Amino acid sequence: MRVIGSNDKATIAAGANLILYGSNDSIAATTGDGISVNSGTGEMITGAGFTVYGVAGTGFTVGGNGLAVKRILVDASSASAGLQASSNMSLTSGEFEHEPDRVE
Repeated sequence: MRVIGSNDKATIAAGANLILYGSNDSIAATTGDGISVNSGTGEMITGAGFTVYGVAGTGFTVGGNGLAVKRILVDASSASAGLQASSNMSLTSGEFEHEPDRVE
């Protein structure tokens, strides 16, 4: 599924794939989802156990998963990835993986 435009809101089912074009979208994701941020900034993606792929120049924030549940995987190079408070993620650029970043 594709979301094209700005200021959109979407909830996707477990295991879904979503491609975002635009800015300031709000996405509720679930376990197994794959979300590609192909353009824009200001995306807010919340849930647990999903993966976000960020294209260079994009900007997004992930979170809402708490510290004790499945991490969010962010695979991005030259993208701006933010993390909400009381959330955790693993960050990779395709070549290496960091320990989970935590904000409490």
